[in-house]
Amino acid sequence: MSGRIEVSDSVLIIIIAALLLDTTMLTIMFLFAALLHEIGHLIAIILCKCKIIRIKFTVFGGVIKYHNYESKVKDIIIALSGPFMGFIAAYISAKLGFFTFSGANLILSTVNLIPVMPLDGGTVAMLIFKNYSFISVIIKIIITLFAIFLVIYGKGISLMLFVCVLWFNADDIAKLKKIR
Repeated sequence: MSGRIEVSDSVLIIIIAALLLDTTMLTIMFLFAALLHEIGHLIAIILCKCKIIRIKFTVFGGVIKYHNYESKVKDIIIALSGPFMGFIAAYISAKLGFFTFSGANLILSTVNLIPVMPLDGGTVAMLIFKNYSFISVIIKIIITLFAIFLVIYGKGISLMLFVCVLWFNADDIAKLKKIR
């Protein structure tokens, strides 16, 4: 690995605040799930023999910049490897009885598969489809289905606001051409 690793100050602040204030340790579990997610990407990058430029951890997750000069297939594998690692971690932790950590991994991995940039699902959608208006329609359909699910089963207004922001930004998201 030839790149550098950066950790945002916000990550350190969140960790300290979580350790002091979050008696459930749910924040720490989500941060650890995010770390496992990024390790999944890192393993795939190494196995695909791509050059790592930089790894940066922020309060919103991690970003691994790398060079891949060979194929879009490798980029798709790398994008899907983070959620795949999360699903594996969810399964193993559930089998061991760590259901909260399992749920954190499951939620993080599922949300990351939504086909919206900069999520992993958005990266895969941009790599597969060339017609950006088609991607916008697909994104809106998926987000609408997710919103219906939230209305029927969910009670979280913050998730509904997140869904609305994604829906109204779908056209702008679909216009993004450069992924990495």
